[in-house]
Amino acid sequence: MPVFRYQAIDRRGRGLNGVMPANDESNLEHKLKQLGLWLTDALVEKPAPPPDELPGYRAFRSKVRGGRQRRELIDFCTLMSYQIRVGVPLVNCLEVASDDCKDPSFKKVLGGLQSQLESGRTFNEALANYPSVFSHHFVSVIRAGEMSSKLPETFEDLKKYLEWVEQIVGEVRQATIYPAIVISVIAVFVLFLFSYIIPRFADLLTNLKVKQPLLTQIVFAAGDAVKSTWMVWLPLLLAILIGVPLGRRYSHSFAIAFDRF
Repeated sequence: MPVFRYQAIDRRGRGLNGVMPANDESNLEHKLKQLGLWLTDALVEKPAPPPDELPGYRAFRSKVRGGRQRRELIDFCTLMSYQIRVGVPLVNCLEVASDDCKDPSFKKVLGGLQSQLESGRTFNEALANYPSVFSHHFVSVIRAGEMSSKLPETFEDLKKYLEWVEQIVGEVRQATIYPAIVISVIAVFVLFLFSYIIPRFADLLTNLKVKQPLLTQIVFAAGDAVKSTWMVWLPLLLAILIGVPLGRRYSHSFAIAFDRF
């Protein structure tokens, strides 16, 4: 958000100078009218910084969907709700939250929020500058809380929502651990069976010159194929084990397709 240096007059016709952040001149004029001032002139003193230049943005953007970030947000909402309820100013709340934060990346984000509040931005405007940390839903709820002067209750509701999400994620993760382990063990066993065990049986029966049924011939042929191409199957298995979690994390459409599967 750019910062404007403005000239304005009050109700008594006195001229005033100052600086204020605003989206544009019309937004600046609207903010000044709320303060009982009429804008006469405005110049951009400081253009809006790109998102990746904001304090903490680059350091924290890689943990968009991680459980660690969700835990940090739950602790943040708990602390903010308590402090605002007892009357601590918002800037001081962020300072205390930053001192209490254990994650250095989130600590930088809190420091950036504090700096933006001190420069005149509203809390929801400061949060919106970190879309990879605070979701659109989070920012919208905070905006509603600011407009209704119910920030403590808003932070309490957000904390309950994030705890509910954490519980759901934990239950889903717990429910999928056993099938994932079973599928992985079966895949490794089948690869070992067709690449090592079956070829030995094939050599034994071939040396004994025993007539082999069609099904046995098919199985032995599959074993020979796996044995001769194991250098392809092993990297493919590793690519699946690594690629699926990364795809679910960074591609929303892939995550939806995988969950449906």
